[in-house]
Amino acid sequence: MTLQFDDRDPVWNGARMTVHFLAHSNSTRVVCAVSIEALQDHFGVQGFDGDEAVPAAIANKSTIESVAQQLYGSRPLDPDGLLIIKTADF
Repeated sequence: MTLQFDDRDPVWNGARMTVHFLAHSNSTRVVCAVSIEALQDHFGVQGFDGDEAVPAAIANKSTIESVAQQLYGSRPLDPDGLLIIKTADF
């Protein structure tokens, strides 16, 4: 299964402490959510908000999308339908 990522910038979800990337697989919408911990551990984010997290996610978009592509189809989506990308996935 292949993901096609949307060209829009990722968005911060403060309730989940994740940055969301929108993708599609065939006609199915897939939201990939990278955790704040992953952004802190691997991309230098210091804080716990979108002001740092979103720019770091944009700067490292190709790496994050590559990890999401590897996980999609091998990891179940969470109960809300998100593909969660954690620090251990990098």
